[in-house]
Amino acid sequence: MTITPKGSKEEVDYVIDPIFDEKKFTEGRTELEGAFIHKWEYQNDGLLTSYKISMENDIFVFRYADVILMYAEALLRQGKALDNTALNGLNALRKRAGLAAKASFDLNELYLERGHEMALEGWRRQDMIRFGTYQNTWWAKAKRTEDHALLLPIPSEIINANPNLKQNPGY
Repeated sequence: MTITPKGSKEEVDYVIDPIFDEKKFTEGRTELEGAFIHKWEYQNDGLLTSYKISMENDIFVFRYADVILMYAEALLRQGKALDNTALNGLNALRKRAGLAAKASFDLNELYLERGHEMALEGWRRQDMIRFGTYQNTWWAKAKRTEDHALLLPIPSEIINANPNLKQNPGY
């Protein structure tokens, strides 16, 4: 596969080898082996050397894309149709990702859209709980029926510090 990295004028050949050395599971991998997700821009000013990663990049706490997705979800949960602001915002996100615009969204489509747009940003568990899919079977988890899994346990030191708090049920 040949690609042109962002900000570069030269093409780079990447070889995708489906055979993975199983020793990597037992003997470990280096920090530069395995799948990479390039979600945010990497520092490329030439100051990083010898694979030392200490970029000055800030993290995104709240993204405008999340605001658009939350607004659309709020409208749909109220039983309202998406207004132009929500629909145009969602389609702008899709356009940026190279996807075709859509004329409408339902809650299931919005759930999938959140999963793609907010990947690796720490929102999926909360989304799954809110959309009612957390207790379902998914790739790394068998079906779970215990309702207590929807809440996390309160750390014992917090409960000990405040006698008014009670541990969440099931913990």
